[in-house]
Amino acid sequence: MQILADGRFTLGLGSGENLNEHVVGEGWPSTDKRQDMFVEALEIIAQLCTGELITYEGKHFRVDSAKIWDVPDGGIPIGIAVSDPDKNAAIDRAHDRFRWFAGGWAVNADLPTTAGFAGATQFVRKEDVADTIPCGPDLDAIVESVKPYWEAGFTDIALVQVGDETQEQFLAEAAGPLLEKLRAAAN
Repeated sequence: MQILADGRFTLGLGSGENLNEHVVGEGWPSTDKRQDMFVEALEIIAQLCTGELITYEGKHFRVDSAKIWDVPDGGIPIGIAVSDPDKNAAIDRAHDRFRWFAGGWAVNADLPTTAGFAGATQFVRKEDVADTIPCGPDLDAIVESVKPYWEAGFTDIALVQVGDETQEQFLAEAAGPLLEKLRAAAN
């Protein structure tokens, strides 16, 4: 479809909703199971989009010697539906895209290349990231993590929402309530 659409196609995916999709007649999996299945499906799709011959065996799906023969230049943009904020998913995302933060500025200031950052962060664990960065939908936890900075006299504090795919949802749903909680807590 991406080739036919000349680069205008976006593949929209999600884990499904009970309301409209439980009628398949064979039972409908729980949200947790559907989200696990969705993760596997995304792994399969990502591998298929390379144009390589893939074999995959997961908990829910098995793919034997599959290949997409005509892979579009530039890949296929994927839009992922997000409606159930998950702390573990936030930790995974922060570890993937923001783990350099765990090294601190003393390390980061001396690293001139992306290879240096990769080397310096190769042993940073997800637990390390979760201990230093508030992850997930708990706005009170975010306020508590910022509190020591305004108590120390900082007047401007920048918060970073990690992950382009969740930016719009963050701005629409969480930014306003978070700002209200921060202002109330800081007086």
